[in-house]
Amino acid sequence: MIVGVATDSGFSSRLAEAVSRRIPAWVADVAGCDPDDVAVEDIALPLPPGPDGLPAVDDWYTAAAVDGRFDIVLVFSEMPRSEKGRVLVAEIVGSDVAVFYTPALGVLRAGRRAQEIVEHTLVELLGESEHGRTPPQRRLVWAADDSGARRRLLYVAPFARPRLLAGMIRGNRPWRLVPTLSGAFGAASAASAFGIFYASIWQMAVAMSVFRLVLVSLAATVAMSLWLILPNGLWERRVFRSARSDRVLYNSATVGTVVAGVLCMYALLLVAVLVTAFVVVPENYLAAQLESTVSAATYIRLAWLAASLGIVAGAVGSSAADKTEILRATYGRREVERREMVGRQLRDTATTSDAPEE
Repeated sequence: MIVGVATDSGFSSRLAEAVSRRIPAWVADVAGCDPDDVAVEDIALPLPPGPDGLPAVDDWYTAAAVDGRFDIVLVFSEMPRSEKGRVLVAEIVGSDVAVFYTPALGVLRAGRRAQEIVEHTLVELLGESEHGRTPPQRRLVWAADDSGARRRLLYVAPFARPRLLAGMIRGNRPWRLVPTLSGAFGAASAASAFGIFYASIWQMAVAMSVFRLVLVSLAATVAMSLWLILPNGLWERRVFRSARSDRVLYNSATVGTVVAGVLCMYALLLVAVLVTAFVVVPENYLAAQLESTVSAATYIRLAWLAASLGIVAGAVGSSAADKTEILRATYGRREVERREMVGRQLRDTATTSDAPEE
């Protein structure tokens, strides 16, 4: 038996890699064969969303040329799916394809959830095993669509949507924005240097309460995030995605991703400024300027305010960032790329089949 595994890059591929090692044993248990007789092969082409946002399984099947090559096909997709407000975790299409929507697994314990759900879905796909497995988690329900061609594993829980959103943000890998924003980080570092060398900033930092410093941090984070989202066209409008619930979900994931990326940059800048302040500004000189005793908390306040001012200045530097890489941190852009990839593969397949034989 040959099992094909297709996956999107990133978090989905990591989950698929962890699960693939166990697939032969699970399939052998359900099908009643030897694990050595089960082979797992990768499928290069990821599953794209169709124009309506649903997985374009039929087109993908043709483009990937998997018909007849595999006994069953498992697809690990980063697409978020929901059905009448309920989150889809997995879906069985026909008699040989199972699709797993990895954002629904959330962030914490996602690997273990993936293993449980894949194992259970293989039982549904291939038939009951001799051990008679039960659903892996409560609040998971199988439901068939109107045509009966698809069976869907729904997660019916109050916190399903927040978990889905967290999984989407994790799938966007927000920390990858930091290298892309090298220009913004340079501008922020330069602006933060003024906070290290100017006594007026020292005095302001010591005079400000923690609550006021928090407000300054929030303002800086919001300014940087808006500067990234609006000029780069990250906010999805009705023209691109008609369903309001989908727009809210995708835009929420974009905001969460950008804010998380900005916070990663903020944390790096804060550490850099703090270390520089400890090295450059002598404790006795700082105490003389402030006319008070100096402690580690004083340096932290100084670095905190300087980093906040730097983040505001860094927003201007973000305009020179690579727009393509910033767009790739959103689901909408990656959906477009997957559609284009499958479209090219379909055209190539059609061209090859129409070519005259020599």
